[in-house]
Amino acid sequence: GVESGKEWIREHVMNRKHSNQTLKNAFMIARKFGIRAHSYTMFGLPFETKDMQQDTISLNISLKPDSGTCYYFFPYPCTKAYQLCLDYDLLPDDIEEKSGYFEGPALKEVHASRKETEKNFQALQLFFYFRLFFSNMPINLDNFLFKISLLFRHILFYFCNITTKKSSVRKLILLMRKLGLRLMY
Repeated sequence: GVESGKEWIREHVMNRKHSNQTLKNAFMIARKFGIRAHSYTMFGLPFETKDMQQDTISLNISLKPDSGTCYYFFPYPCTKAYQLCLDYDLLPDDIEEKSGYFEGPALKEVHASRKETEKNFQALQLFFYFRLFFSNMPINLDNFLFKISLLFRHILFYFCNITTKKSSVRKLILLMRKLGLRLMY
């Protein structure tokens, strides 16, 4: 659970007290022993700024995970995170209309804009797709291709978006995942 690239967010919002260095060591040890490492990350966390989101992307790039998953933070009722959002008036009026962590940012645009959060979310999702397909590639070439893909992120994310309703795109996504799994093993 990487959650965030900012230690302060992990400690004070997520109640996860591990440092970035601890995460780097864990991923390094996993690689050393041939264990595939997966990064679980969130965007749109309470108090998270645009710069903190960039820290999250940078940390994930430095971890070099074999794969990863990115979600939007969603404050479920009766949790400490929900209470924190209530205490700091971070919940939008339409929070009951949102269903969960796939739709988009769930909080008010207090610390980071919805547009920036979605942009950073998409960038990290693309990075995870690249790692899934190109994890055996030299990391410098991998990073170069990833930076090129950011120029086409809207088109690429359209075809990588797991929440799409279009059946043809969903079939393409399933095919890409099968291909990615074959390349992994």
